[in-house]
Parts: sequence; C-alpha cells; structure tokens
Amino acid sequence: LSIRRQRQMCIRDRYDISIGGSISMDITPKGLGKGQIAQHLRQRYPDEKIIFFGDRTFEGGNDYELAQALLKLENTQVVQVASPEDVLMYLKNNG
Repeated sequence: LSIRRQRQMCIRDRYDISIGGSISMDITPKGLGKGQIAQHLRQRYPDEKIIFFGDRTFEGGNDYELAQALLKLENTQVVQVASPEDVLMYLKNNG
C-alpha cells in the first residue's frame, strides 16, 4: 500500500467522518460524536418529549449518529428537515 493510503486507513480507524453541510465535514474521535448527547438530554429532561430536527439524519449525514441514539430512547422523535421553514411548518402543524 502507498503511504497516502496507509494514512487514510489510519485516520478512518481513529476518527468518524461525516458530511456536515454543503461545504463542511465533521471529524470526531471514534465514540465522541453527537450520539453521546442523547443520554445527557434524557437525563436532563427525563419526562419531556424530545423532538430533534436535523437536515442530515440519514446514514452518512452529520446528524445521523444523534438521530439514531435518540430513536433508541423513549418519548423521542426525529424529524428530517431541509430548512428552517420546514421546522416552523412542523411546529405549526403539530404544535
């Protein structure tokens, strides 16, 4: 393997990389991504319904890890949105 290829493999072994938006990437050490936030939210708000709005909740998106972690908890919902207007529309129709 080339030195460049070896470096790439080393990086993928140590870091999670996801597309953060149209011009960004999220790079975090393995196991320290957004998913760890879910338990903290539930501990802080044990009886509240948690609704998470994300524009990249699909696999490979930067919201995916948190969305999946939240869906494992009771009384949570994940809503895929494309814009702030989508959030307002959801709140208007479901509030």
